[in-house]
Amino acid sequence: MAKLKIGLIGTGGRGTQHLKTIVGLTDKYDLVGVCDVDEAKVGAASDKFGAPPFTSYEKMMDVAKPDVVTLTVSQRLFDEMQSAAADRGIHVATETPMANTLPEADAMIRRAEEKGIKYENFEQSWRWPRERLKQRLLKSGVMGDMVQARCFSWVAPYHAIGVLLKLVDAHVTTVVGYGRPLPTCPAPEGGRDRNWVLAGLEFENGVSGIFERKIRQPYITGHDFTNCSVDCTRGHILHDAIYIAKDAITPKQGGAFEEVRNVYHFPIQEEDTVINGRPVPSRCWIDTDPVIAWENPFPQYAPEPAYEGRSSGDDIARIEEYLDWHRAVTENVEPGYTVREARHNIEVQIAAYESARQGSRKLTLPLTDPNLETSFW
Repeated sequence: MAKLKIGLIGTGGRGTQHLKTIVGLTDKYDLVGVCDVDEAKVGAASDKFGAPPFTSYEKMMDVAKPDVVTLTVSQRLFDEMQSAAADRGIHVATETPMANTLPEADAMIRRAEEKGIKYENFEQSWRWPRERLKQRLLKSGVMGDMVQARCFSWVAPYHAIGVLLKLVDAHVTTVVGYGRPLPTCPAPEGGRDRNWVLAGLEFENGVSGIFERKIRQPYITGHDFTNCSVDCTRGHILHDAIYIAKDAITPKQGGAFEEVRNVYHFPIQEEDTVINGRPVPSRCWIDTDPVIAWENPFPQYAPEPAYEGRSSGDDIARIEEYLDWHRAVTENVEPGYTVREARHNIEVQIAAYESARQGSRKLTLPLTDPNLETSFW
């Protein structure tokens, strides 16, 4: 399968994480350029990852001539950079979220179709090993029919919505939001309120849902991203705790579980494999009989030794993203997370905010008002 020449624009913290993933996929990608307006940052990235540095993204596109570019910059710059890439026939992947507004998202989707390029928005949280395990558990049927799903986030609602949509496996059809400005905690210097929003959701498959954007600003734990829960007729998923009705499942003899009234509680367990001197997630599971598990499908792409500490589920997710992106470009197929899904992700959030702003007016999706440009930020 053909290798792709890839360039990356934006060499900050998230960009560096992407670069570490890219250079580990030596049979899929050749890193031909890194770009950043900050000369010190792009110089450091060039030295570390062995790619020519550029401070102009257009120059990088013209000189390095990548087949694909990854944009790890503010989504406020996506439109102009994607336009420059599309004019040159370069495929584009952007970091989450895909845009501030629906008109911006629509313009980029339309441009990609008109120019004949593949355009993908990277959303990795639903690809984390524990989320993959939950998806597999729900698809197994042991938990019965899903009736309700909910999520909340403090700092990255697009990740939470992305996970929720993959768990429910359906689009949202109606949204009713409520919210108001509340003080953040801890309050930033000078004080500033932030919009708190709570929204009721109805999905096309009959599932009801709840989305809440909280107001605290700083990161504390990984749960800042994807606090998702699911209620089914035969069990519940409460973040990372799994509860299944006793008459719906058999626990593994001697396994990790406890009886809680009329359900079994199964903690999610994990194990690692040491590759290149670094622990890498290899498996996560719950002790049912038979065991329901996720296993790392591509240990050959273990992160480079340049990483420090244990490899994370996010590392695994980015590897999967880039393998998926390579397949989409080289085989001309849809990626596992399409731009239509990415658009729907921000559409749900925009609808929640707009419904709250309009006094909890019920909004039907897709939103068709061409004047609706409310940003979810």
